[in-house]
Amino acid sequence: TTVVGPGPDGRLTIGLFNDDSVFLFDLVTRNVVDEPWPSDEVGLHGVIDGILDIETDGNSIYLLLGLANQVIGFDLEAGPSGGVHKLASGLLTPNRMKMQGAVLHVVNSGDNSLAAISVETGDSTIFGLPVNCNPWDIDTVPGDGPAKAWISCLKSNSVVVVDTADGSITEVK
Repeated sequence: TTVVGPGPDGRLTIGLFNDDSVFLFDLVTRNVVDEPWPSDEVGLHGVIDGILDIETDGNSIYLLLGLANQVIGFDLEAGPSGGVHKLASGLLTPNRMKMQGAVLHVVNSGDNSLAAISVETGDSTIFGLPVNCNPWDIDTVPGDGPAKAWISCLKSNSVVVVDTADGSITEVK
């Protein structure tokens, strides 16, 4: 399984679920490239941590590791060899994430929640979702203010909107 996200200098960052490696892809040459950083393994060596999603805030790249139940990050220009840090752990079956401003929003089907994680401090706010939601995917409206997170619910076959400013939830059938 492969996921694709933004990378430095107009390149794409590609993550492989089965071996936790990330690399850069140049859209112009249509090749894997080693500049500004070479491919690297980011999870625990010999263990599948399972890269599920990739986001950036323009300074760092964040990887959602589904089997490890955590989000890690590294400098956009230096790459993983410049040092990988854990942004959030203890997530319960995270599925997807979306960056809005300085907050990373992660949907977790294991505890039926949305985690809003500050990339500056690592602090998080957890929003419980409606019973039987089983969140799978997420999107937000671009901007720097508090997000309205649009979340797809697999089990209830609906979409919920979470206003992270006031915690209100609206279900759209």
